[in-house]
Amino acid sequence: MTYLKLEDTTVLCFNFDEHYYEIPHPELLPFYLRDNIHDTTKITDEIRKIEIGYENQIQITDYFSSRSLSVNRENAKYIMNQLHIKQNNNKETRYKVMILCKALSVADNYWLTNDEKERWKDVNLSENPLHKTLQQIALFGRSLTITGKLLSPELTGQGAYAKAWYRENNILYLYKASTAGGNESEREVLTSEILDCFNVPHVEYTLHNVEGKTVCKCKNMNVINSSIVDSLEFDTWCSKKGLNFIDEARKLDPEMYYKTIVVDYLIANRDRHEGNWGFYMNNKTGKIVGMHPLFDHNNAFDTAFMDDATGGLCQLVDGKNQKEAALNAIKHCDFRCIKPVTKNMFLNEKMYQTFMSRACELGLYKRNPENKLKRFLTGNKEDFIPISIKEDNTKEYWNKINVGLNSFDTKTVQNEKRLTNILDLRKTNPEIFVSNRTTNQELNKDYDFGKER
Repeated sequence: MTYLKLEDTTVLCFNFDEHYYEIPHPELLPFYLRDNIHDTTKITDEIRKIEIGYENQIQITDYFSSRSLSVNRENAKYIMNQLHIKQNNNKETRYKVMILCKALSVADNYWLTNDEKERWKDVNLSENPLHKTLQQIALFGRSLTITGKLLSPELTGQGAYAKAWYRENNILYLYKASTAGGNESEREVLTSEILDCFNVPHVEYTLHNVEGKTVCKCKNMNVINSSIVDSLEFDTWCSKKGLNFIDEARKLDPEMYYKTIVVDYLIANRDRHEGNWGFYMNNKTGKIVGMHPLFDHNNAFDTAFMDDATGGLCQLVDGKNQKEAALNAIKHCDFRCIKPVTKNMFLNEKMYQTFMSRACELGLYKRNPENKLKRFLTGNKEDFIPISIKEDNTKEYWNKINVGLNSFDTKTVQNEKRLTNILDLRKTNPEIFVSNRTTNQELNKDYDFGKER
């Protein structure tokens, strides 16, 4: 039997060969699997059970393969070679990778185990030692032999760039490298410094040189009591429910949704894909509480997107270019300048002029009316100045997220206690569950988890 857990709560028990799927907590399943797989424990028709079992197996394999390291990631092939894994990148291979590393990720607290007694405290990536050999291979592409337990986030990370996670002073940091001769890390840090000047929740990046490799460094943005649901996963769930994904995302957190659109236009971002924006989920209730901070801007200030006066296609608004979307979005959010953006932040003149011209279009900046001599005498050498400087109110965002992540669902707690009682009974009286499946179904009849009473 294989168990999918959210921390120490079992949300799915399954066995592909026996077409067995038990879902004690449907409300806590990953969004990719919610309303996408079905419990087979109450199905008496064997043919129907097999049919549903195969459908479940496809969805579960798809979900875990979507979590898996892609062979397209820089240095991924070196990792797969050391693990003796085929590099065909198909779903079955990617699922095998997840079995090897328990599907552990820094983005959420879901994981796989074949041992029902195994506990979160013994495997989670926040507290347990990370695999140092995998770090070296993932970031530097070194040819090293992999041994020991694969407690590592390097097998579940997404994206194409070389990167690795390190723990420093009990805090997880991501080191992400530039391509050879590229300046992606510098652009990531530039965007971080720009967003420091606005009331936009975002991940802060700093620039470093590690063994001759230029990298940008940031803290893990996942927080206590939360898991991250990326927009691709949420889109999958919306499709199953017959909901418009963009409409639902906007309803969940209109302030952050509109701010994201404004930011992408300002920084000429061509890379707002479904894997780098999403939401925080409460691990106790399974409910989304709001969008997570913005991150992953190492492709900002794209030359083609800077040259295009419209900013290119907006990924968050159907049928609109970035300029159209941003001009509308800024009317629907409280987008504030909290300190000046200065020319010395930028890597070149083109990036500076692109940003400032768009900031002026959006009513955030204006040309400095003082002549150059007066600016020289006053020490204000900037060509553009903010329309206004306001107080930073991002604490309101974090207050909302913290309240959402710490809300308590009493029904979930009751369900956990009921499940614990059943599991205890299974341990003390295994013959009830092994020799008589009907008895098992009867015992679970009164514990229909996740449904309203």
